[in-house]
Amino acid sequence: MIKKTTKVAAKKKSAPVKKTATTKPTPELKETTVKKEIAIINSPFWNIWDTGSTYKIRIPIAGVSKKDISVIATGNQLIISSEKEYSDEKKDKKYIVQQYNFSSWSKSISLPEKISEKDIKINYKDGLLKIELNKLVTKAQSKLK
Repeated sequence: MIKKTTKVAAKKKSAPVKKTATTKPTPELKETTVKKEIAIINSPFWNIWDTGSTYKIRIPIAGVSKKDISVIATGNQLIISSEKEYSDEKKDKKYIVQQYNFSSWSKSISLPEKISEKDIKINYKDGLLKIELNKLVTKAQSKLK
């Protein structure tokens, strides 16, 4: 036999079942603020002089060590670049702080004349990179002189 229910009986909900196991309250989460540091890194300015027989280049790049600087000269191309990496870690009983920073830049130029790849003078002191590139003397130029 099928029992018919009325609308009132259909709307009634059963009582919730009580749990016998107890649950531990979750600790309140503290709001944390994350500071984002944005580093705007531009490639440095450079000064280039043509002295007739050499090219002299000066680039101010303070805060970079010698091992992070790369100078490549082939033909009449000059490429100067730098990559710097910094990481720091602090540990305590309740926290770990890790900081990491990476910066890089690169500059290149096509010089009007070829340069001697064997005779390049590079000096880096007090944040100033000095480069002296001798021009390549061709046989035609040496006959004219």
